[in-house]
Amino acid sequence: MPDGLTDIRAELLEAFDKIASAEDVWEFQRRLIAAIVDAEPVAFADKASPERRHLRLLRLFGDALAWRLLHSHTIRQLAKNQASPPAIHNQHGFRATAEIAETICRRGIPALIADLTYCLRVSDVIVCSDPEHPILIESGGHPRHEGRSRKGRQRRRAEAITKLLNVGDAVLEGDSHLTSTFEITTPADYTFASVAEAMQQFDGLTSWAMHSPGDVVLATSGENAEDFSPSPSAAEAIDAMSRPVVGINLGPLERPSPLLAPPHVWPLELSMRRALIESEIVLVHFVDLDAFVGAAASGRGALTEVRATGQSVRGFVVETHNMPSHVSPRLLDDVLYGFQSVLSARNQMVDFTASAIDALEHSHPTLGPRSFARVDTRAELDALVTRIEEGESRPAWITFAPEMGPNLTARDRRVLEIDALGASAPIRRD
Repeated sequence: MPDGLTDIRAELLEAFDKIASAEDVWEFQRRLIAAIVDAEPVAFADKASPERRHLRLLRLFGDALAWRLLHSHTIRQLAKNQASPPAIHNQHGFRATAEIAETICRRGIPALIADLTYCLRVSDVIVCSDPEHPILIESGGHPRHEGRSRKGRQRRRAEAITKLLNVGDAVLEGDSHLTSTFEITTPADYTFASVAEAMQQFDGLTSWAMHSPGDVVLATSGENAEDFSPSPSAAEAIDAMSRPVVGINLGPLERPSPLLAPPHVWPLELSMRRALIESEIVLVHFVDLDAFVGAAASGRGALTEVRATGQSVRGFVVETHNMPSHVSPRLLDDVLYGFQSVLSARNQMVDFTASAIDALEHSHPTLGPRSFARVDTRAELDALVTRIEEGESRPAWITFAPEMGPNLTARDRRVLEIDALGASAPIRRD
């Protein structure tokens, strides 16, 4: 790796830590623009070049700025139009977009340029006047073509997400159903103290720390990330897990996720964050799936099952309101790669599910436990359709596993009245 590229990233990380004003936000983005513009031609011409990796790591600095200025819920909404970031060195209109962001920053309000990030895929400029309620700005486009042009679709998408963030519900661009959000007060806590402990003990080989019996993190050399040997004590702690799964932090660095905060913003010393960004040290995180199982601290229910085949987790089962509900496996990534604690994740999944059902029952007071159904397999769907044909009431809320959608037959649609009512949207952790 040429020292020049590494030095650029080191200087950007130091500058990132010194941001204290909206003008600093602009100055940081100006430096980031220059670095990206310099790297793009070589990175696009030669996919094996060091500039290719450099370009990916540069945009993670843009993500870090977003995570510093916006709420995680806001980022999840602004990441919904996922696509690769466009090139900026030859982008028509990028200068005008940058000028908008600069003008706003110089007036004392931080503004982000979406094309400098992976995680911001809605609008061109995001004005961070409020972490949960930003102002979204589209740059360019002609009003005459707004109804059918790409810019028109982008504006409609931005308007819908603005409504979702400000009001709490909206029909998003491309959807036929309403998306609603609500707030839970269950706090998240993290295991970064264990990460720091493992990294402080790193001796060039492998070190480790345990947050709890079901949560162990190892720090190893980037050169040995795919062939490392844990110490006997670490191996013993991992072997004691009933159903261990593993996450290696190289994954989100090589394939950035808009749903995970990058190491740049983790509460670690600058030298530790730099070592993680440069993959000089790699974190290998083992979590026991059975550690997720148990009652929530709030008393509102329990997480009763983790559905998995080997390392592939299909989802969690939460028991609340005297019925089971299927919850997306996405929160596992927050634990494996974002270092949220297992207990915190369990509490949030249970409390979110309970609050979602409360909201549904408030909106539809006649609904009871049998008004909800979850369909994961063809056998479950056949059984549900048969029961309805035999006289059982059709559930008002049916949630299908993603793979079930294309497999619905004409009989399924007729009995479940999907043509008339539309397929129910899965409960989302928004």
